[in-house]
Amino acid sequence: MKICFRLVVLISCCACCFSCTKPAERPEVAVLDPASLVKGDTIHPFAFIDPKNHDWHVVIRISGEDLVDVSHKLKTRMFSTTNTDLIKKIRKWKFIYYRQGVTRASSTLRVFKDDELVETYGIILEKDWVGLQSKELGLIKSVRKDELLEIIREMD
Repeated sequence: MKICFRLVVLISCCACCFSCTKPAERPEVAVLDPASLVKGDTIHPFAFIDPKNHDWHVVIRISGEDLVDVSHKLKTRMFSTTNTDLIKKIRKWKFIYYRQGVTRASSTLRVFKDDELVETYGIILEKDWVGLQSKELGLIKSVRKDELLEIIREMD
């Protein structure tokens, strides 16, 4: 009986320790400080865009190589928008931070504020995932694979 009681107490203590030390779920991050990000964080890299203040312009160029992979979804290589509704959608894009090396991206996404370039990302279009890369963040993967292509199709 003593052994059984000790075993129950030991298991209860261990279970409490594991549940107490389990990392808390991290909130989504809007302001990006690469030093504070942890692999797996959900981030909003375009949260800085404020369509109410300033004129915003987003330009996406899909390389010929990437266009072959998504030719059934896209018919051209250059896309551009100043449409406030689309800019708001871009502002809300969610990505998962991966803190890993950068792969070679041949397509690009550029953000302009009042005709001045403020951000450039490489676009990675893979069969199973879509992502962006930058010098500051490395690789970030889209939470929704088709979201980028859906927005591109709505552009001019």
